[in-house]
Amino acid sequence: MADKVKPVTGMEIYNALAKVPAEATRKITGGRLNGFTDINPMWRIQKLTETFGPCGIGWYTEIVDRWTTEGNGEISAHVRIKLYYRVDSSSWSAPVEGVGGSKVVSKENKGAYHSDEAFKMAYTDAISVACKALGMAADIYFAKGVKTRENATKYDDPPTPEPTPASGKQQQYLDRAAEEQRPTNIDHETYWKVVDAYARGRLTKSGEDYRTVLIRKYNLTAGQITRFDLDVTNYKNANSLD
Repeated sequence: MADKVKPVTGMEIYNALAKVPAEATRKITGGRLNGFTDINPMWRIQKLTETFGPCGIGWYTEIVDRWTTEGNGEISAHVRIKLYYRVDSSSWSAPVEGVGGSKVVSKENKGAYHSDEAFKMAYTDAISVACKALGMAADIYFAKGVKTRENATKYDDPPTPEPTPASGKQQQYLDRAAEEQRPTNIDHETYWKVVDAYARGRLTKSGEDYRTVLIRKYNLTAGQITRFDLDVTNYKNANSLD
């Protein structure tokens, strides 16, 4: 087993975990993640063990929450974990949180597909998120400070493509919607979080869709609703969402 990292100062742990060997990566081909990089989850386990020691002695995870969400005819499993590690015989670190997700039921061309490994995959995803905070696979996630399709991973949103030109009645609709102003009684960041959630078919904790809640909470006018629908359409197109 490789020597564990000694000091916990500066960038030493980060640098020890940053580089990913070619044999631990795989280019994704096809679908909305075409061209992105998938990292073998066992490589992360190997690096944690090399750096801190065996699981349960040098590092371990704690599952703190598991839940499912439904939307757009699909069901997703989510896992929240806390990752702990230590260097040599020092005390355990503060928890490093990670949240992961995977589809339990997904819509496919031949109908709904049910996965009996969704929570396991969500757990693996959560570990990858926690490890990212330590700098693991940083060379893939962050190449020279610029995120591109070549250094993006499957956990990143795809780069935004150029919008597809519209025509005819669709263009008339777009022109009318573009004239409408977005609501001014909601901050920019919150507005686009709602757009993202609704575009992805997610529901609120009470089971409502985000569009309905937005309209009711902020008393949107008919024009503002039209503008919201346009933003959702453009967001879906830009991010290749169904």
